[in-house]
Amino acid sequence: MQFRNTRQASFGKFGAGNRRAFFSIVPLILMMGIWLIPHSKIVMSSSASVPAAKGVMHATHDGNKNTKLEMSVHYLAQPGALTPSAAAYVVWLQPNNDSAQNKGELKIGKDRNGSLTILTPLKRFEIYVTPEQSAEATAPTGDHVLSANVSQ
Repeated sequence: MQFRNTRQASFGKFGAGNRRAFFSIVPLILMMGIWLIPHSKIVMSSSASVPAAKGVMHATHDGNKNTKLEMSVHYLAQPGALTPSAAAYVVWLQPNNDSAQNKGELKIGKDRNGSLTILTPLKRFEIYVTPEQSAEATAPTGDHVLSANVSQ
């Protein structure tokens, strides 16, 4: 009888400890799940006109299965410092066999860094950045300073 009580007491302590351990690691498991959300890193190619420029995008999908792109660029000169001078950098998405879509101005700080988040229903397209005379340009006129193909 004494053996049985000891065994139950050990089992009881072990079971309670497991419950505490389980509840203490649940937040860790949830955080790891967020990190494991499918995403891809896309490195953009730079042109000869801005050889030091670096561009990276992280692509994910939102709840509606839209493509979400988080673009960050580094070492990109101010558009006014280019030859010929420009007023803004514009980010364009161009699906296969279709016209380019202006997705907004990529603003560059004094530190020569910038970022832009884009949400689109497109899954396959080319993305590129051009220097333009206006952030509201309706068609790209400048050379591609950064570019990449996206296939989600």
